[in-house]
Amino acid sequence: MLMEIRQLSFRYGRQQVLRAVDACLQGGEVVALVGANGSGKTTLLQLLLGDLRPERGQLIADKALYARNSMAYMPDKPPLYPDWRVQELLLRLAAERGVGRDAVEKVLARCALQAVKNKKCRELSHGYKQRVCLAQALLHQPRLLCMDEPMNGLDEAQRSALRVMIAELAQEGMTVVLTLHDLADVAVLADRVWYLRAGRLFDLPLQAEKACTRWAVFSAI
Repeated sequence: MLMEIRQLSFRYGRQQVLRAVDACLQGGEVVALVGANGSGKTTLLQLLLGDLRPERGQLIADKALYARNSMAYMPDKPPLYPDWRVQELLLRLAAERGVGRDAVEKVLARCALQAVKNKKCRELSHGYKQRVCLAQALLHQPRLLCMDEPMNGLDEAQRSALRVMIAELAQEGMTVVLTLHDLADVAVLADRVWYLRAGRLFDLPLQAEKACTRWAVFSAI
C-alpha cells in the first residue's frame, strides 16, 4: 500500500469540506476523483500532497513517499512563466529538484515537446501548455502524481495521447490520482473511482466490473 487515509476531515472556516474520509492508494493504480464543482476534489489532492494540513485524521504513507521529490502535482491552470522558453523553464526546475539535464531531455521526448522547446511559454497553445505542465511534474520521476483536471481544454487527439501516457505511467509503477468530469475518461483510465459528495468519499473499485454495469453502480450513489 502506498498511502492509507484514515478519518480525514478538513474545513475552510465554518465550511466543512471533507468528513471522516477513509481510502487507500496502491502502487501503480489510476484513481479518478469525481464530484460536483466545489465538492473538495482539489482540496483532497492538496491534502495528499501535504500542501494542506487536515483538521482531523491521518495520512499514513509508505516510506518511499517520505523521500524528496516523491510526489508531483499538475495543477488545472499551468503556472508558467510567460517569457521563459520551454527548455529553459524545465532546466531551471530540474536544477531546483536536483535532477540532471538528461531528465529534461527525457520529459521533452515523452511529452512530445521537442518541436516547441525553444518557444516562449506565452507562445504556446493550451494543449502545449498542458504538456509543459505535465513535463515539469514528471521531471523527478515521482511515485505519486496528482493531476487536477488535466483533460480540460484538450481536443480529442490530445485527450487520447494523454490517456495513453497516464496508462503507461501506471504500468511503470507510478500512482496517479486525477480529477475528471468526463465519465468516458473515467471508464477508460480508472482502476478505482473516488466519488466526493457532501464531504463524504465513496471508494469504488472498477477493475472487476464490466463496463455496462459500472455506471449503474456509480449513478446509484
